[in-house]
Amino acid sequence: MSQFVVKKLPLKLPKEDVDDLVEFTSRAFASSSYMDDFTGGDDSLRGLTTRCLIGAANVGGGEMYGAVEVATGKVVSLAVCAPPGKMLNETPEEREQGTNELLFRLSPEAKKWREKILGGKIASFYEESLARSGEVEVSYKNSWSFELVATDPNYQNRGLATQVIRTVLEKYRGTSDLAVVACALDPLERFYQSLGFQTKGYKVFPGCVNPTVIS
Repeated sequence: MSQFVVKKLPLKLPKEDVDDLVEFTSRAFASSSYMDDFTGGDDSLRGLTTRCLIGAANVGGGEMYGAVEVATGKVVSLAVCAPPGKMLNETPEEREQGTNELLFRLSPEAKKWREKILGGKIASFYEESLARSGEVEVSYKNSWSFELVATDPNYQNRGLATQVIRTVLEKYRGTSDLAVVACALDPLERFYQSLGFQTKGYKVFPGCVNPTVIS
């Protein structure tokens, strides 16, 4: 039986290691209709979509935690987090890791969706939902955001994502920082609730390909 260790991954990983992370995370979202909105329905852009987040974190824009298979040294489950007060791909160096190429290759309709919906209405929804908590000064300024959580399909249903997320939550337990995540599927919402997350709101957004319910 395989054994795994969960740990914070070092930044500035070499390209081949980043490529490995991109490969399995893109496979993890192979059947995700939500991913269709990020790619404009172009399946060839799925890997580039996850590379945007992984690459940005890897150059210092965020943090990455992974479940590593001891026998092989492979990362098989990954969480990419943006720190309080920051969103991934804010700097030119971060955007150069994949976002610039993605924007160049997206259709005009998909670009418009990212600008108007993803970068506008959904971001506002996050802030509004956090404010409903009744806490003082609850916003992105003191919230760690899970930007990507994925497990290699060959290693799913072993509780690895649960271990990775719990490792992140434990690190910031007892501090004033919060952890937030947006879900587009009911099973995912129930999964995060089982880890102690509370649902703060629902909203239906027009998707680039499919209507999307965010909670």
